[in-house]
Amino acid sequence: MRPTLAAQGVSSLALFGSVARGDAREDSDIDLAIETRGKFSLLDLAGVKMLVEERMGRDVDLVFIEGLSPRRRKSALRDLIPIF
Repeated sequence: MRPTLAAQGVSSLALFGSVARGDAREDSDIDLAIETRGKFSLLDLAGVKMLVEERMGRDVDLVFIEGLSPRRRKSALRDLIPIF
């Protein structure tokens, strides 16, 4: 999936949240943090989200770490597992 996401402008992807901590439930979504390069629109973000959800077979919460509230950012950074 990395080459496909990189071609869409994603420069890094990391897992955080309940899945990263190992305490996810069957109905938990997958929390992913992304960094992008160049222009990256909301439409681009939606396209990446759909692609990852399709591949993972689960709901995905795709965020920019710097866009999180300070409290949620601190928690996310503590759990962060880089994918690429």
